[in-house]
Amino acid sequence: NSLLLLLTLMTFGQDNLSDRVDLSMQRGVEYLLPRQYSDGSWKMANQERFTGGTTALACYALYKAGLPKRHSAIQLSLEYLRTNTPIYTYDAALRIQLLASIDPVFYKERILRASKVLSYGPTQYFTYAMDSDRGATGDLSNHQYGLVGLEALDRHGFETSDKTWIKSAEFLIQQSSPEGGWGYFPNQSPTPTMDLAGMAGIACCKLALERRRGNLGLQRKLARVLEASLAKAEREWFLNQPMNKAPLNRWYFYACYGVERAMALLELSKLGELDWYSLIAEDMIRQQRKNGSWGSVKGEPEMNTAFALLTLARATASTGSKAAGKTIWEYHWVSDSEINPIEITASGAPQCTAFLSGFSQDWLEEQAWSEEK
Repeated sequence: NSLLLLLTLMTFGQDNLSDRVDLSMQRGVEYLLPRQYSDGSWKMANQERFTGGTTALACYALYKAGLPKRHSAIQLSLEYLRTNTPIYTYDAALRIQLLASIDPVFYKERILRASKVLSYGPTQYFTYAMDSDRGATGDLSNHQYGLVGLEALDRHGFETSDKTWIKSAEFLIQQSSPEGGWGYFPNQSPTPTMDLAGMAGIACCKLALERRRGNLGLQRKLARVLEASLAKAEREWFLNQPMNKAPLNRWYFYACYGVERAMALLELSKLGELDWYSLIAEDMIRQQRKNGSWGSVKGEPEMNTAFALLTLARATASTGSKAAGKTIWEYHWVSDSEINPIEITASGAPQCTAFLSGFSQDWLEEQAWSEEK
């Protein structure tokens, strides 16, 4: 009877967490949706030059959180991204993950366009931007996203350079500390966020080299560094670190997504003895604000809400949207005019978007100003 009671309580706890995660994600989706701009983008104040990246991040989070690709918010974002060429590594890598998750065949040309941004800089990091005149060399966080984007390309059958994977693996091995940690820049002290970034980068290199079935010596070196980094991540579990100090005072939700990404790429349900997902999910639910968002002392609620949704949805481990929190509905209305009918389409889950979807040439000319076409 005691064993049966224990099993019942364990099962109830797991189901209860799953239900609370679903509700938390739905609230996050409801927060993020109405903050989309009318052009389909998500913007951060004073960071407008990164709008492509924030839009790709928010759209990817919503898709992985359950919105289907036909939802108007997803379609508006995809249209915005289509008309804006990627420049920055973060933007390009997130676009590749988003488009490859939805349909790697249909979006092949757009994925290839984004892949051109992923290039090495003088220090063997991925460069910040495609424009080499910017003189930027990159950092480990930037490098992590470049490798994650490159691994998504490799996984979906797009051509990637063997030389790039070898160089990147050697560089990450070289930059790792003896205990398996990494700094933001070379020769800097390890930080919790960069330890996770390095671990994800190692996982990407490991997968790519295993697909090529070569460089066994390099693979063994990667395995040793990976073993040390996993042990360090468990020993110095980031949730036990000071949350009021850098980098976690700003990049906590970034770190949460970093754990999900690394664990998914490595196909690990636990980090040593730690049930990493349950621990993070419980803490995220606790930190969610009344309006459904997540934020830090620096603000940035849209970006952090996207990171939280990607973590809770296990975005890297899943292949696409799972199920919408609420039914996606669509409504089409056509005016009763036989001469110049117009059509309006609306859809939502739960946020509604309505747009003029059909009209006759006569109606257009009737509404236009005399000097307007």
